Amino acid sequence: GVPARTESELAWVQHALARLREGGTAVLLMPPAAASRRSGRRIRADLLRRGALRAVIALPAGAAPPYGIPLHLWVLRRPGAGRRPAPELLVVDTAESPETSPAAGGRDRIDWTAVRATALDA
Repeated sequence: GVPARTESELAWVQHALARLREGGTAVLLMPPAAASRRSGRRIRADLLRRGALRAVIALPAGAAPPYGIPLHLWVLRRPGAGRRPAPELLVVDTAESPETSPAAGGRDRIDWTAVRATALDA
């Protein structure tokens, strides 16, 4: 469906999915509000039902601009025609781990090796 005017991020999600081949994967950097705004609930629910949204990974604050917000990575996969979607969604919070959070605020303080390990281990 068409996202609300306030949900431009979800329009980019739909655009990325439309450009993928069947079974293809895209990773988008998203603001955390895109996962919880009421206006995007219908589209997010459809992404889950169809198996297009595979994972949401919360990054530590300071990972990318705007530096004060802990952004999310959304892992998307274009569902295959006639295939039953996988019922699982992986949710990983790398922002809460003491090894991954920036000590003095700032992206140069983030232990990217620990962030990567936390996400991949999940």
